[in-house]
Amino acid sequence: MYNFWRRNRTKIESAVYENRLDSVKEDHKSDKKNEVELSSLNSEIKPLASDATLPKPQTRSTVQHKLNLPTIVEASFIMNYKDWKDIYDRSQRKMKSGWTDVVDERVRSCNFRCTLAFDRRKVGAENSRKKNCSFFRALAICDNNSCERVFDIFIKDEPVPRESIAFRVRVIGDENHEGPPVARQLTGKKRLQVGKAANAIDPVKVFQRKVESADEEILKARNFTGCETAEVIKHASADYRKIYQLDEDIFRECRIRQHILEEIDVTSEEIKGYVQVMAEKPFRLHLTSEPQILRYVSYCENNSYSHVYIDATGSIVKSLPHQKSALMYAAIFKDGNDPTNVIPLGHAILVDHTATSISYFLGTLRQGIVTLKAKVVRPSFFVTDFSPAIFNAILHTFNHEDIRGHLKRCWNVLLRKYDAKQILESDGWDEARLHWLTTHNLLTHRQTIEHNAYGSVDGNSLRFIKNPAQLYRTNYICSRQNCPTRERISTSADLSLEDGWLCNEEVVAEPSNFIHGPPPFLFVDILHPTMNDPNSEGIVQVDDNFHDIQQNITIGLLT
Repeated sequence: MYNFWRRNRTKIESAVYENRLDSVKEDHKSDKKNEVELSSLNSEIKPLASDATLPKPQTRSTVQHKLNLPTIVEASFIMNYKDWKDIYDRSQRKMKSGWTDVVDERVRSCNFRCTLAFDRRKVGAENSRKKNCSFFRALAICDNNSCERVFDIFIKDEPVPRESIAFRVRVIGDENHEGPPVARQLTGKKRLQVGKAANAIDPVKVFQRKVESADEEILKARNFTGCETAEVIKHASADYRKIYQLDEDIFRECRIRQHILEEIDVTSEEIKGYVQVMAEKPFRLHLTSEPQILRYVSYCENNSYSHVYIDATGSIVKSLPHQKSALMYAAIFKDGNDPTNVIPLGHAILVDHTATSISYFLGTLRQGIVTLKAKVVRPSFFVTDFSPAIFNAILHTFNHEDIRGHLKRCWNVLLRKYDAKQILESDGWDEARLHWLTTHNLLTHRQTIEHNAYGSVDGNSLRFIKNPAQLYRTNYICSRQNCPTRERISTSADLSLEDGWLCNEEVVAEPSNFIHGPPPFLFVDILHPTMNDPNSEGIVQVDDNFHDIQQNITIGLLT
């Protein structure tokens, strides 16, 4: 460079001048030659118009069309500072995960239907001196193979706190979505939301809702973003469960949760935790707690007509591998006037739906009631659907009978084919007393009874029970022809006969007939025989052994 600079300037100027003259001469010769050719052409071609017109100046679009320049479309959208903080970490000056989904939604809100695939991004450095560079810039392309659009998304200046941010979008290229349909990957918070919804209801139902709410214009552009397939939703559901599960083995996780619930239960005294019974194959879970059982007992004690509803559903629990379909059984009751105040007594998840399996669940509830109250507290009514297995389970657990015997007994009672004695032999004292009282409409009978405070409590109680139960009638006929009341009727609750009448004649008594039919029980007073005592010259009772008394006593037709 030094030698070239110190070279003789006159030689350089002469060389440049000679070259310039030569180029000018050649241009002059070519111009003359062109004039000769043009004159010859003008002599041969006649003018078409008398007045020559100048061409119009070409517009920018015409020039771009002739030069095949790409189409440029510009747009913008506004984002508030709160949404900007969700996708940008100011302390580390970088974008957070999931920012592409947010920007993609905002770009589609500007009537762009492309499926964006972000290539790279750049965030300006702090206190940068590059004033002409944008603070944030991201480049994206359309994921469709036939579309060549390029998206340039940028923020000119660094956002100021508590002020909205203006995003500018410059799109280069034409839209062409003739290729196969594409969609953005389901990641980040959206994947967790979809997985949570799929676990709550069902992957198929989530897919159906997404199809119903999808934008038709976006789908026409072969953009299936936001309308994921059922397989993608199932994988998202599995990923969601992996995040919140305690162990990969579902049975080990159930045992862990059972232990945790027992450890954190510090209020229950007799029944700890919530998972009371757990088995792996066949799978079963019995779920109840001490507060639930205490609330049920209080409900039954304070309501004359208490109801417990028992039913099963299969729309909540998923099927387990290598096992039968699982159903969720629920025993609930409604405590209070509020329609929404439905309280569960217990739940069970079973794959064995036989009456024996359901009886095991109801027996667990019965055992919990007995543990807390030392007795069985039954509701007035059990309400269920026409499920023979549930029918049998309820009758076996709370009535100690099966469905066939129960239906047969109910049918015969309605037809009045049973008497109290038959029911006593087949079903026991409780059913016999209930049948006898309902048959003679004595359940609603009320009467005022004066009790002697100094009398025997047992005597008063027996007298009250004997009066309607073993009340019988006896017909007496006097042998004297002129007796004013020859035929008399005597009613009594004590099983004894009068020896005579005032006329001191022989009295014939016909067999006794119970007024309300054969009673289910009898109260008989045992009278000890008497004898004359020579020492005291009085009558004393003879102490007999109770086992020597005849066990079968015949009274009329009743033994």
